[in-house]
Amino acid sequence: MKYRRLASCFAAGNLCDPAGDFSYKVSMTAVTFRIPQKASPYEGAPKQEWSSYEATGAVMTGFPIILALIAMVGPASTRPVDFQTVETLQIAYHDAVRASDATSIAGMYAAETKWERQVRDVLVRNDLAANRLRKAVEAELGVKLVGGGQYMAQDVSEWQVGQDSATVEGLNAQRAYPPLKKTKAGWKIDPFSWGIGWLVPPEKAGKDSPNQREMMAMLSREKWLDRVTARVQEGTYWRLEDVAKASSVGHVLDEMKGAATKPVKRPVTRPVKVDLSTPLAAYDTLAKALIQGDIAAMRQALAPNRSETPAQRESEERWLRTSCALHVAAVERFGAQGWKVGLQNGMEPHQVGMDLLTELDIAAAEDDRVKIHLDEAEIESLSYASGQLIRTGKEWKVRPVPKEDEAPEDPNKAAWEKIEKIITEAEERVAKGIVEGKFQTAEEAQALFVKMVSDK
Repeated sequence: MKYRRLASCFAAGNLCDPAGDFSYKVSMTAVTFRIPQKASPYEGAPKQEWSSYEATGAVMTGFPIILALIAMVGPASTRPVDFQTVETLQIAYHDAVRASDATSIAGMYAAETKWERQVRDVLVRNDLAANRLRKAVEAELGVKLVGGGQYMAQDVSEWQVGQDSATVEGLNAQRAYPPLKKTKAGWKIDPFSWGIGWLVPPEKAGKDSPNQREMMAMLSREKWLDRVTARVQEGTYWRLEDVAKASSVGHVLDEMKGAATKPVKRPVTRPVKVDLSTPLAAYDTLAKALIQGDIAAMRQALAPNRSETPAQRESEERWLRTSCALHVAAVERFGAQGWKVGLQNGMEPHQVGMDLLTELDIAAAEDDRVKIHLDEAEIESLSYASGQLIRTGKEWKVRPVPKEDEAPEDPNKAAWEKIEKIITEAEERVAKGIVEGKFQTAEEAQALFVKMVSDK
């Protein structure tokens, strides 16, 4: 055991393990130990993290202090390194992800070649990012979540176990989880038999295959999930289902059945922190402004629109105000059910903003989706506004319409103004009714909204 090497390291009240695994200092009143919670020898891993523990009491020297250290640390882990059943692998895997134990997670993959280890490391980082998200959601929303990793089922009964492999229902890459492989060291996760057609080692890649850097970028979800985590911490999401939709991490964000939770009271909307420093940041600001009903932030993120009349501008801002007011009234009165009051066809500003953020997450994860040329920029495949931006000084602004489509007057102006007028009048009336207590349920409020919009 490594503890035996400690005796030779004792000097002047300081002990250190020659292997660098732990250390402690001795004072007149306490002994402080620093023990690594995780070590990360695999490629690209985060630095190891440390925990500190203190034991107060008389000064200890020499061999007694070594005995105290052993007593505090406890016996070596009994977790098996060879998983002889699918169930033992499954339990250990989800526990390791919940503990952010990158080394243990990496050891659960059937990765033998350098390329396979590269793929494994991407998947490990994906799981660590999903776990950071899980922790942020629990803290922000006051819920208790299942957690664990994304690459094994939570229910052992989902596995169809054969002699040398195990799979869940489905065909190849359509399966929710990669297969498992029986090795000499026991069961291992085997993403290389998952059937992802474009995921091949360099020696098997065809001329039309993505290069290795592109493959790893396509496989990685770390940057995407970290963006969602940051928005959770900002208070962008009011509902768990919105986070689940934005992140697509499956059972990781499922609520734990029977767990005692303490819901956190949060405002329905919050002011948006404006950031126009990059094209992505400017578009993020616009999306968040739509979600939070922050007109000032929206205007700061948008470039001037030559074809927009003062009446159009007022109509658009009125819609954003009334939509936000309806959400606030409905959620404060009916809780999460209140989000079901209002437009449900994807055109409502809050949902437009949510969908836009997901599109931006994809763009952020794929560096080549954001193209900058001098003071112009374009982000591909965005469904709101133009996808184009212009830089003024140090700030990026979103073009409301594509540069090539700018016109002195919008030919669809009258139609849009009529639609916005119908919707805003319905939103204002229903919001007022909710505040005045005219509806017992969210369903009653939504029935009136639908009737008012349909009758026009």
